[in-house]
Amino acid sequence: MKKEKKQTEKRAWNPILVLALALVAVFGLSALTYSWLTDSASAAPSDNDTTYENAYIGDFQYDFEYSFDGNTWTDVSGQVGEGGIPVDITNSSAANYIGNLQFRAKQTGSMKSTVRVKFAYQWYKTAGSTETVLQGPQLTLTPTLGTGWSLVNSDGYYHYMDGSSVVFPQGSYVSVCSGFSVGTVPVFNGQLKVVALFDGVQFNRYREVWGIDSLT
Repeated sequence: MKKEKKQTEKRAWNPILVLALALVAVFGLSALTYSWLTDSASAAPSDNDTTYENAYIGDFQYDFEYSFDGNTWTDVSGQVGEGGIPVDITNSSAANYIGNLQFRAKQTGSMKSTVRVKFAYQWYKTAGSTETVLQGPQLTLTPTLGTGWSLVNSDGYYHYMDGSSVVFPQGSYVSVCSGFSVGTVPVFNGQLKVVALFDGVQFNRYREVWGIDSLT
């Protein structure tokens, strides 16, 4: 009977089993520590896509919308062709005048996130139902930003920060910008589209995902 008891005790303290359990615990903790949630919404599709849906992943979702009058808002998803929002840069009375182009964003869900936005442009021309991208002159596209947005020079994005907090508000729309200026308007036989990218990440993971040390 004593011999059987010793064998049982030896199996209970098997060092290989203890080591295996320890490794499982360590790797499990690492997986939780270095996981994050990310997603984005864009006014222009990637090379292979023709439409976008609202960005959604995990426990947060972004609604990213634009308007020219502040009353009628349109989601940036569903842009087709080369993407972007057609604007008029010469006629301030036009319904799509760039000086009146506004963007707003809303996050729903319980996960806290940090967000950024980038604006660009592209020239194009339309002949019938065919749209062609042009290599046009350079513009200085400057947004009139809403409260809390600032440019981080290291990545060219406008980031949202409320004081020292990087957490984007949840449950209500936040103004991103209320119009654009383009500086000197060039003489060019082409039309312009504004391209916008709204990007979000779990609030405590922006350093790893975006590759920046700080937003301050």
